[in-house]
Amino acid sequence: YAAAGSLIAVLIGKSLVWLAFQQTKNEADLRFKVASARADAESIAFCKGEPIAFAQARAALKKVIDTLLSVAAVNRNIQLFTNIYNALQPLIPVAIMAPLYFRGEIEFGKIAESGIAFAAIFNGSTLLIGQFAGISNFAANINRLGSFIEAIEEINAEKEPAGPHIEVTEGKEIVFDNVSVYG
Repeated sequence: YAAAGSLIAVLIGKSLVWLAFQQTKNEADLRFKVASARADAESIAFCKGEPIAFAQARAALKKVIDTLLSVAAVNRNIQLFTNIYNALQPLIPVAIMAPLYFRGEIEFGKIAESGIAFAAIFNGSTLLIGQFAGISNFAANINRLGSFIEAIEEINAEKEPAGPHIEVTEGKEIVFDNVSVYG
């Protein structure tokens, strides 16, 4: 029962990791667009770019809301399954032990004992189901951090830029070599 429940929970919630990753990304994009619009407010106003800036911010907000609704739908489905799954849990040992009781092979107290034993095993083996949303968010954050680290490593792996560039070395003096100063 626990294995089947875990498998069903994973099937229902498998998109939750990707959705949580997308939600974080979309929220960051929205913050960037709003901060950019605020920083470039003067340029936007001068060029009469308010409709474009507004459309970009609105599109970013729509992505955030759409992803949030998708996350809510998956969480609703997981919660619905979990509620039904947990409600059926006390019935399983009774369904298994009742025929033995009615045949007179066991006493009534054995049904209660089997229920307690089943509940103890059930609670330990269904940890994944109860913590699915938290585990999904954790996995999404790990994926996002992994992508960030890969991007930093990719930048660090690039060679020196072609053409003129500024070379920085540590020391106690400032040296200008092949520099033109215009006044």
